[in-house]
Amino acid sequence: MLVFKSTILVLLAAVPLTTGMDLNFNYEVIPEETMIGTHMANDPASFSVEWRNLWTEERHPFSYPNGRNPHWSNIVLASHSESYSMWCNDCIATDGIEHISEVGGTSTLLSELDDQEKKNTVLHFFSSSSPQGYVDNTKILTQDICVNKDYSFVSAISMIAPSPDWFTGLYNLPLATRRGRWYDQLSVYIFAWDAGTEEGDEFRFNNANTSPREGMTPFTAEGNSKLFVSEDENGTLRVLPVGTLTFKRNTASTQCIETSKNATPETFVVKRGIREIELTCAWPKRRRRRCNVDTLNDDGSKGPKVSAHCPISCGK
Repeated sequence: MLVFKSTILVLLAAVPLTTGMDLNFNYEVIPEETMIGTHMANDPASFSVEWRNLWTEERHPFSYPNGRNPHWSNIVLASHSESYSMWCNDCIATDGIEHISEVGGTSTLLSELDDQEKKNTVLHFFSSSSPQGYVDNTKILTQDICVNKDYSFVSAISMIAPSPDWFTGLYNLPLATRRGRWYDQLSVYIFAWDAGTEEGDEFRFNNANTSPREGMTPFTAEGNSKLFVSEDENGTLRVLPVGTLTFKRNTASTQCIETSKNATPETFVVKRGIREIELTCAWPKRRRRRCNVDTLNDDGSKGPKVSAHCPISCGK
């Protein structure tokens, strides 16, 4: 666990909604890559997500782990209500955040998000592969993120590897403006953080646990370490982002057919061998992962329950 003093950088002016960079190094809006749309947030929406890697030896020359396979773990992304926080500045990491920050594992965090979904604080979540490390490149995530007016915030996290417990991501980013319109596109810089769960100040795994866990903190330009910083032409140290996340609103999406918590589930019948199976797609609660399924016997009576996935285009 590295200890840094807080510092505030005055950076770019922001579009309406944010204040440039979150004062806790959460994210920094990129105004020239951000556009406010005309579609009201009363309607559900979906956003594709692009992640650009900026963590390179050229941009972050101090102690860069060249030759140690610098890379990212899978990223976990979730849409949620304002009442939920996946992680935050000075918060104590959950087991899921510790697991992904230390070893890149996503299963514990996904289980935590599943529990939050059942509590109606999380709408949609998934894990996706990440862009290649050490070179400037972009990855389009494998799924769109589904949002609606009650679940318009997104949070994300991915491990910086190799490292003790360092990660990047963002928390509580709203995809709608204060005036209730979806962004057509929203791009933000993301920064490096320490999860406060493991000791160590080098790019290495398997360090001693921090006990008790400490609050999560961003890397800054202060302190003895020069990790994740660069020098300007005057020799002044400055924190640089390790990536960007860009959210682009879709005009239509096969992955977010319905995101409203009050939607009526659709029921239809599909063939499974010689039997027909009736599928009730519970879009609001289960996000199309599993459906309520009944089999129909030859005489028309209901057969045994079957677990199955709803197709992408439900009933079509």
